[in-house]
Amino acid sequence: MDIINKYFPELTDRQRQQFEALDALYHDWNSKINVISRKDIDALYLHHVLHSLAIANAIRFRPGTKVLDFGTGGGFPGIPLAIMFPEVKFKMIDGTGKKIRVVNEVANAIELKNCVAEQLRGEEEKGKFDFIVSRAVMLLPDLVKICKKNVGKEQRNSMPNGIFCLKGGNVEEETRPFKNIVEVMELDTMFEEDWFNGKHLIITFIFFNLSPPMLNIKRFVCNMFQENCYVVNDDTNECVIIDCGALYPEERNAMDDYIRQNALVPKHLICTHAHIDHNFGNAFIYDKYGLKPQVCAKDMVLMDKLKEQAHAFVGMNFDEAQPEVEKAFDEGQRFAFGNHTLEAILTPGHTPGSVFLYCEEERLAFSGDTLFRMSVGRTDFELGSYDDLIASLQKISRLLPHDTIILPGHDQRTTLEDEIRYNPYFR
Repeated sequence: MDIINKYFPELTDRQRQQFEALDALYHDWNSKINVISRKDIDALYLHHVLHSLAIANAIRFRPGTKVLDFGTGGGFPGIPLAIMFPEVKFKMIDGTGKKIRVVNEVANAIELKNCVAEQLRGEEEKGKFDFIVSRAVMLLPDLVKICKKNVGKEQRNSMPNGIFCLKGGNVEEETRPFKNIVEVMELDTMFEEDWFNGKHLIITFIFFNLSPPMLNIKRFVCNMFQENCYVVNDDTNECVIIDCGALYPEERNAMDDYIRQNALVPKHLICTHAHIDHNFGNAFIYDKYGLKPQVCAKDMVLMDKLKEQAHAFVGMNFDEAQPEVEKAFDEGQRFAFGNHTLEAILTPGHTPGSVFLYCEEERLAFSGDTLFRMSVGRTDFELGSYDDLIASLQKISRLLPHDTIILPGHDQRTTLEDEIRYNPYFR
């Protein structure tokens, strides 16, 4: 249970009591029915409860959302998610009657009122839901084929309606048919335990085309700081590279392979701020594509100290020759690529020249290290200012639509609405 509190400290007392009760309940039922592998039952919270809650790390379901847990087995991911989201309606189905009995008994024992469980095959389910959740019950194309009929068209959450699937291993082949409507999140970027290495959350946006973001956004998690670098393109194949922190050869090769295989044409290398973890790959991008970094003028003093930062942050001698800055821009600078534009919004605090890069057409913003999911960037580095950062959050909450998707410099995506509602730094 400690591991749940570690990642979800905001739980209410009732939620903690419900999560704590799962241990005894599942141990008891597992002694009667093989609900969970007997070799695995002692890792219940790590392998099953926290694993299920990876979905809660990706999205905060709004009250009234309807979720179908397809192939729930003993109640995963449905039971943990129903505890986490008491105002969301869950239906859990499975073809095995004895497992559905366990789900109902567990739900009743912890007085979980927002879920029902039914013995039913997926092909037989006729209801409409905002999202389908599942844990590795079948290959993604087969799952989509069965469940697509159950995904409703009316959107009530920050993400388009679709399917959340927890999987392990290599998922490249099964996600390929859904290239433009799928996002793969690596669980080891959410949770630090080794067990999550090689495990993924696959999000397939069934009704992406109802409000189509025409941008392809590829996230590369880079260097020892687990920094997010983004390669962003539209249907013209022109792209921008945001915060290239690629340090190691395998990171640089993966980025180059992606750009080359998709025939992309890089137009800009943009820095949300001038810290070394977001700039390790500037020389690589210059050597490969002839692009020099562009950074806010207020961060130029830090841009001139990248080598010193590498030594100060991690004791590293970073001797790679750096390209000169192409443009030291100001607030309001616009970066055009293809049919899209990113606008720089000054958000000082983490650094004096930190910026949001906002795409008005698609209502999404790259927030650098100003705003993370349920957190913010540190302000105890050189030239940081906590007061400025809080003022920047208030500025963003006034300027941008609250349904704006936030793509941060570390960790997973979020929405401005969820951050305003749940992030303590907005209060």
